[in-house]
Amino acid sequence: SGWFTDLKIHPTIPDMFFATGEVGIFKSANSGKSITPLYFDVSHQIYDYCLIPYESNIVLVYFSGQIYRSIDAGNSWELVKIFVDGFIFEQIINIPDAHSSLLAIGDINKLFRSDDKGENWYKLSQFDDTVYRIAISPSDSATIYSSTGSGLFRSSNSGKEWQKMSDNFYDFYPIAADEIIINPK
Repeated sequence: SGWFTDLKIHPTIPDMFFATGEVGIFKSANSGKSITPLYFDVSHQIYDYCLIPYESNIVLVYFSGQIYRSIDAGNSWELVKIFVDGFIFEQIINIPDAHSSLLAIGDINKLFRSDDKGENWYKLSQFDDTVYRIAISPSDSATIYSSTGSGLFRSSNSGKEWQKMSDNFYDFYPIAADEIIINPK
């Protein structure tokens, strides 16, 4: 028993979703009528996972300094990358127009990019404060938004340079947006 901590509907197969729970990852291929735990040798919380929309069977999962990839919609998994020194990704998202590219928040205040489906990563930029969320504009994948402890930022060149859009949301208590939702138009 337990509960789901996150649920993502597959971007090209609307009846399919993946969800993470207290431990493990789960899948439904029939809009939730049945939910199957995907075998995963994990006893730790899964930090994030990413569905690759242009390849309907690819799922990336990150936990405890490791990235695993499934190329068969979660039936089997392969270790793709091990990070050392307590490295933690907080969020992984795919870049819509770049089929092999991913962005991730890592080490609290850094933005990383992979151009080979998560096998290799390089630091794209670094912030002065904690990064809570990133989002890519659905109409222009070079435009990225970042919510940090010191405000909301926007990059129009794929994360190389950032412009501050706003300060903290409350003057008396520093707070950052936990989700960034972008109007697709």
